[in-house]
Amino acid sequence: MTRLPALLLLLLLAAVSLTACAKPTRWHKSGVEPRQAAADASACRSWASREAEREIAGDTLFMDSTDLRRSSSGGAQMLQFSVKKQHARLTAQCMRQRGYSKTKK
Repeated sequence: MTRLPALLLLLLLAAVSLTACAKPTRWHKSGVEPRQAAADASACRSWASREAEREIAGDTLFMDSTDLRRSSSGGAQMLQFSVKKQHARLTAQCMRQRGYSKTKK
């Protein structure tokens, strides 16, 4: 049972790392230089990572720890999906709060 928090942290970090590899959403805010926009996006992604981990951590208390130990298990895959979804939602929320809007690609 003591290994669960370390394993949970590993799964959460893996899921958040996968979101970093995804094609980035383009954000625009009039009058903002690309360097500042990149810094804002990075800050939002960092905040979203911490917040998603915190939100999802409570949900895993009810999951079977043996299911989480197998990265290919349904529980672990659902956890990774949930973290990615939360991360994307929170990043977008942060960017909108900073005055950015999504641009068409």
